[in-house]
Amino acid sequence: MTAVVETAVVDAPAEHKARLAKAANAKAKEQEVQTWDPEWLVRRGSYYTIITPELAGDLLERNKENRKPKRRAISAYSRDMLAGEWNPDASDIKFSRDGTLIDGQNRLMACVEAGVPFPTLVRTGLDKDARYYMDTGVKRTGGDTFLMRGLPDPNNIAAAINMRERYEKTVQQYGGQQTVNPRRVPMTHAELSDYLDHHPAVEQMSRLGAQMQTIGPGVPRSVYIAALSMFAESSMKLATEFAEKFISGESSGTGDPLLSLARYLARAKSPAEMKTKSRNKNQQHLGAFVLAWNAFVQSEKLDNLRIRDSDLLEQPV
Repeated sequence: MTAVVETAVVDAPAEHKARLAKAANAKAKEQEVQTWDPEWLVRRGSYYTIITPELAGDLLERNKENRKPKRRAISAYSRDMLAGEWNPDASDIKFSRDGTLIDGQNRLMACVEAGVPFPTLVRTGLDKDARYYMDTGVKRTGGDTFLMRGLPDPNNIAAAINMRERYEKTVQQYGGQQTVNPRRVPMTHAELSDYLDHHPAVEQMSRLGAQMQTIGPGVPRSVYIAALSMFAESSMKLATEFAEKFISGESSGTGDPLLSLARYLARAKSPAEMKTKSRNKNQQHLGAFVLAWNAFVQSEKLDNLRIRDSDLLEQPV
């Protein structure tokens, strides 16, 4: 169960809160408000009702496997509620078929913080997976989507998928030609989830990716996860061996691809390199991993690992 954020109740005179509560009730009567009924949670429906701070606290007990609360949004919502400016038609509170809260936690927390009731639409009996496609109130990130799925390291997994997909699109679009990474729109949450369903190695290699990053912290963890997951789809055994040898520092000497990769990563964490971090820079890092992997698999020597635009067209063997 997601813990309820501890919030300090906004200081407002009792008479002011009472006036706001009356205003909320008066506004609700204009739209035929319904008194809250717990039975709504066991059937599908849409209702217009008043949420009191006490009821909001009870409903937050149903807040399971949700994204992290947004402190800034909670503060903004509570101010609107206190000012009597809350628009009940702007969004709704949603519950799944089993009564789990799937949308509206920040609004309910704001109600508790403000200490005043607010009118709202409530929808019940929804498909639980609908939460992956919601983007109301506060924008959900790809990391939020994977956090709700219970994945470890959700933000880096989302970033790794975006990175992989961009790298793969570059290879497909410009195969065999020298190029600079093209601009593209970010993946939607549905696309991220679908990609992970078809490429489970992204999640499977996240632990080893985190361990590898301790050797080269100047490169984002998502690069390690993206690279290892690409390699694992070719051979999970060799990808695991590649990662474990890199972590242990095992080397065959000059020309060892893992040694060349380690030296590349050491340069990447220098102050000069850190200043040039960008989406294209991360694609370059991913290209370096691919070159090292290909040499590793083919038992070839690899000296002085440096990346050119044309190297970004390499595919893992």
